[in-house]
Amino acid sequence: MAQVTCPDCTAAAKKPYWGAYSAFCRGCEVRALASGQDFWRSVAAREKTPGYLAALATIFGPEEKAQAAGHELVKAEYQRRKRLIREKQT
Repeated sequence: MAQVTCPDCTAAAKKPYWGAYSAFCRGCEVRALASGQDFWRSVAAREKTPGYLAALATIFGPEEKAQAAGHELVKAEYQRRKRLIREKQT
């Protein structure tokens, strides 16, 4: 997960289905992207869809390098959440 910066990120670090987000928190923005439709459509398409690219640009800015770094954060959050869900199921 991105750096824990708010109470919602703290809760989400232990609860994979935590649905609350704090405004202006980068960790919450990353969690929202990782669980949002635009990212899931990209996963299904196996490429960055226009909607996901637009979301990355909105959150991380217009520079391609910043968007690529943001995408890495989103992927890491997706994997973290997946691991947490698997651990809760066992």
